[in-house]
Amino acid sequence: VPTAQQRDVFPRLDRGGRGHLPLVRLGLPARLAQVVEHLVVNTTDGIVWEADAQTFTFTFVSQKAEEILGFPIAEWYTPGFWIAHMHPDDRAWVPAQCASCVRRLEPHSFEYRFIARDGRVAWLRDQVAVVQEQGEPRWLRGILIYISADKQAAEEHQRVTQSYQMLFREMLNG
Repeated sequence: VPTAQQRDVFPRLDRGGRGHLPLVRLGLPARLAQVVEHLVVNTTDGIVWEADAQTFTFTFVSQKAEEILGFPIAEWYTPGFWIAHMHPDDRAWVPAQCASCVRRLEPHSFEYRFIARDGRVAWLRDQVAVVQEQGEPRWLRGILIYISADKQAAEEHQRVTQSYQMLFREMLNG
């Protein structure tokens, strides 16, 4: 389990002193820049995250994770958490697709189902960037966006459209 310092996203944004936080480059003092970036990460309407590119084990998860999916942040750092809570029908293709993109160092986005702590099925859009070190994938950084309402609206639209099409066919054949 990562320490509190390892869970803090900001040192990872400046790995090994090879750069500065974006807001530091704009002239803000480092601590103020960290506070501002922390507020941005934790008020974004999605789950901002970072994971090891080889193991898919989370190294950072924003506070929105608990609000959106119900799991305490500490649980997200457990190896295998992501796949273990994925919908069974998505467990084979999602990690495989992600791993394929990671090997090619390609950013990727996909939608899948995740089982929330309360047992509901949550649709997520996962937008992922691959961070490389010396030409090898090292970190994955992304945002999980909760899209269940969009999926439900699309399904309802499809259902209504099909009902109207059936009604129209019956009227023509009638």
